[in-house]
Amino acid sequence: MSKVSKLLYTALSQVGVTENGRNNVPYNTWYYGREVCDSAGTGAYAWCVVFLSWCAHQAGLSAAIPKENNVGDLMNHYKKLGRFYERDARVPETGDIIFFRTASGTGRHVGLVLATNGSRVATVEGNTSDAVRLRNYSLSDSTITGWGIPNYAACSMDSVEASRKEELALIELKQGDRGEAVRALQIRLLYEGYDLGNFGNKKDGADGQYGGKTRAAVLDYQKKQGLDADGIAGVKTLSRLYGLN
Repeated sequence: MSKVSKLLYTALSQVGVTENGRNNVPYNTWYYGREVCDSAGTGAYAWCVVFLSWCAHQAGLSAAIPKENNVGDLMNHYKKLGRFYERDARVPETGDIIFFRTASGTGRHVGLVLATNGSRVATVEGNTSDAVRLRNYSLSDSTITGWGIPNYAACSMDSVEASRKEELALIELKQGDRGEAVRALQIRLLYEGYDLGNFGNKKDGADGQYGGKTRAAVLDYQKKQGLDADGIAGVKTLSRLYGLN
């Protein structure tokens, strides 16, 4: 499994994790070394950056995404390395970090790029409506500040225990499955141009339920890519879909 795929699957495995009290999440517990909670509602312990740092740590990629808790500091980190690009200066790639400012300009936020089709970008983000969630945006969205480009090539995978079971490598999505991992798959299939029907809130087929249309799309994709065509989205199919191998 590639370096970026380790990070991607780690992040996707967390989709749906929700705060247990304001900003009380396991990622903050890891970062601060204790359980924390913004009981006063002051905005303390915001965790979008901490989530990325935790994912990188779990994937053995802390040299590419440092342990950090502040959006501005993370942005400056990539600027100093010459690895930050303004929104219109780069078409993002899987594994890039997307930086935002709020519409009011009073706050900032980050996420991890899952995929892009040249006009829209799909992301996974921590601290989004109090949870880890999937999002997607137009590349011209005015709240996007720019892109941080982690240097994954500089990371040694020797830091990852060779004996540690790659739980994310065991992901296998098939007809009848439900959940955010399925919705992530469906969003990527939509970017590939597949018609998944008019299910879900946006009537685009990305409803998180692995039905017949999703299976048919996966099967067709596998055939076109020369993969084992069984309609099951395993690690090889998912890695190919996300451009990871």
